[in-house]
Amino acid sequence: MAYPPAGSDRIMSELKLGKQATGYKNVQKVLNRFISELIGSV
Repeated sequence: MAYPPAGSDRIMSELKLGKQATGYKNVQKVLNRFISELIGSV
């Protein structure tokens, strides 16, 4: 199992998306991809 990029848990909590929210997994996947791309572009 891959760990989420650093900071994603904090951002998810700031978005106030509970794990039971309809779009939680989709937002988490997109956020993790975005953070990974940012890290890769440095």
